[in-house]
Amino acid sequence: MRAGMDSVEEALSRQGRYRTVKENLEVKVGESWARIRSQLERIRIVEIGTPDGQVIQRTEISAAQKAILTCLEVSEPKRIHEISLRTRPNA
Repeated sequence: MRAGMDSVEEALSRQGRYRTVKENLEVKVGESWARIRSQLERIRIVEIGTPDGQVIQRTEISAAQKAILTCLEVSEPKRIHEISLRTRPNA
């Protein structure tokens, strides 16, 4: 079952049928909770340091992760979270 299909939309519209967030995600994405979780846990925030400063950014979004985010109508997290430059004393 994939999001956008009549059967999925009908199932999601029934009150009380899918009781947990996990079940709702499985229906909306069309994948098991274990697969959804495994894919999304691979998105990381990394800190890259250099003598001139540091950058905090997320890892690349894979095709599988992008498909999950699209099904859930969630935008990708921003790529760059922070850039800090170190000030150097005047020579």
